[in-house]
Amino acid sequence: MLGVGRINLGEIGPFEYLFYLLDRVLQEMYRRNIVPSYYVELFVAEGVGGGKRFFSHFIIPNLSEVFHKLYYGYNRYTSYGVSKIKSLISSFLVENWNIDNNLKQNNSERAHAQINRLLYYIFSHQRLDMESILFLQDLKIKLGDTTPILFLEEVISWM
Repeated sequence: MLGVGRINLGEIGPFEYLFYLLDRVLQEMYRRNIVPSYYVELFVAEGVGGGKRFFSHFIIPNLSEVFHKLYYGYNRYTSYGVSKIKSLISSFLVENWNIDNNLKQNNSERAHAQINRLLYYIFSHQRLDMESILFLQDLKIKLGDTTPILFLEEVISWM
């Protein structure tokens, strides 16, 4: 369903989850020549321990700006119809890296936290968080996967 490979759903953060939900919708909006004219509210409930919950509320009023930067235009998609931003995010998923399974398990939570941070900056500030990108690139290289991050330079040029 997500089209990013096998991931541990328990480790993805709220903005990563939102991205996976919106990616297909925004692709379809581009195909039908519809620009989103609404905002998204994200409510997050997280356990803090002892059964207590912590609640956060985020508003993404600029979905049309995110849409224009990342989804509007034929050059935003691969030749097989997948958004390039989704391919980029898939390249950052530890679960897709060519490394030992133990290394995947030990580093997956850290990587997902950085992906969530990266997507938070994209949705909330319409910019890339280069610290997250550098962390994920360094982690990938340090763990021994040398495959390139797909479309990184191109997506950076859009933002």
